Amino acid sequence: MTSSSSRVRYGFSRAVTNPAQVGQALSWPNYGLNTGAPRSVVLADRQALCESIGAPVVWMNQIHSDIVSVVGSEDAGLDNSVTADAVITKDRVALAVQVADCVPVLLFDRAAGVVAAVHAGRAGAKAFIVAKTVSQMTSMGCSPRNITAAVGPCICAACYEVGEDVFAQAVSVRPEMAAKSRWGTRSLDVRACVLRDLEHVGEVEIDDTCTLESHDLNSYRRSPRCGRQIGWVLLD
Repeated sequence: MTSSSSRVRYGFSRAVTNPAQVGQALSWPNYGLNTGAPRSVVLADRQALCESIGAPVVWMNQIHSDIVSVVGSEDAGLDNSVTADAVITKDRVALAVQVADCVPVLLFDRAAGVVAAVHAGRAGAKAFIVAKTVSQMTSMGCSPRNITAAVGPCICAACYEVGEDVFAQAVSVRPEMAAKSRWGTRSLDVRACVLRDLEHVGEVEIDDTCTLESHDLNSYRRSPRCGRQIGWVLLD
């Protein structure tokens, strides 16, 4: 899915994930350097993205943290150049977030000329990474009511079954994450947590596709040996 609005373009990629079709690449395209796919294949897919959108891209070394980094065109390239789980920029450079079940969140304020990409997994959502990114954008001149958020595909609460310990640790901090799986067991709703952090922004767009249930998306829960799709956002 790709969308455009005044000064901003953004999108969420889909992928071919059938092992018989993709082989060692794990998916096509595969944007994840840490997936075990040949490095040359991933770099070629990243280069093709740059050419397709007509801009260089900043890639994160994502570590399931609450680190929010302000980046610029000097951080763009084909490698994971910034260790963080959220990046923000005012430059004409695309920001990418790699996912395979976690929630990709794209944020932009057209009036202020600021865009952001956020990797919100269980740990990041528990640590309020989306709220912290909105706060950082506000410190850069954004108004929350002018921020648009695009929330991409992730594993749904009905599929994200977890053990009692993981459940207890998560909901002790973020009770809105508590859910039940389709089997009636403990599960987590990471998207609900993200949406709580976006309560005060102006507009929220949601693609509620479940990564585990959709075979045009990579899912680590479905197959740990998988590629990565992305969300990307670009200030034009």
